[in-house]
Amino acid sequence: MKDIFTPELTICHAQNIDSKKQVLSLISGLIAEADSRLKAQHILESLTERERLGCTAVGYGFAIPHARIQSLTKALCVVVTLPAPINFDSEDHPQMVDSIFGLLVPEKATEEHLEHLSEIAQRIKSSSFRHHVKNADNHSALYQALVQQTV
Repeated sequence: MKDIFTPELTICHAQNIDSKKQVLSLISGLIAEADSRLKAQHILESLTERERLGCTAVGYGFAIPHARIQSLTKALCVVVTLPAPINFDSEDHPQMVDSIFGLLVPEKATEEHLEHLSEIAQRIKSSSFRHHVKNADNHSALYQALVQQTV
């Protein structure tokens, strides 16, 4: 699982993000920059469509927006922490989130998709992991928390 995280896709205390749409746009843009074959708009549409099926907030202030992308050749995960929580669901059912794992996998990688989702969710259940992610004060510390923490 460690291979889905990269320093370039790890953003600690992202600034000027105050909505789910802005977070999903940031994730989409970062993935498109990492793989020039991908278009940010297509990624954003895929993530947004998945969110319409149900909120991907998983508790503890974490969310795992995810999608399968046709042109993607390997799984990637953008990790973003925010200085202040945002509502990741509807106004009727607020889900405040400040740590986001944007998971993208190749379109046909259904089993891999589920495995990565499960492992991220398992990590989030660990209070030690949550502590390290939420208390990272720079990109490097956040990346180290991702690759060094195990369940």
